[in-house]
Amino acid sequence: MCKRVYLDTAHWIDLAKGNRPVVDFEEAVSDGKVVPVLSYTHLLELAQQQEHGWRTVAKYIDRVRDMGTTQWARFRDRIEQAEVEAAFARFLEIEPPRIQPFRDSLVETMPDLPHEPITEKLKN
Repeated sequence: MCKRVYLDTAHWIDLAKGNRPVVDFEEAVSDGKVVPVLSYTHLLELAQQQEHGWRTVAKYIDRVRDMGTTQWARFRDRIEQAEVEAAFARFLEIEPPRIQPFRDSLVETMPDLPHEPITEKLKN
């Protein structure tokens, strides 16, 4: 069974820049021993890291994804909603829905966004 690995954004930066040994990590990903977990928070933090070359880090993350499997953590509010629904189902003594906090792509983790144009929101 593989283990999920939650790396801080700073660790991704260090790995991408070669400031940390990458061979063991990359071998573990390639062999399926570990699955790195990413989140939208990683993307936001990378976008703020102009001095650390966010494109270099993004390319490294893509390279790691191509070596094996990466997973994306769902938004916290989605997980909380699923947990509440599961608790309510248990209270009603019915089969609770399965909580799936991880997805294979970032798009699958995105909340349903309103289709109202931003300009309409600014008018209100």
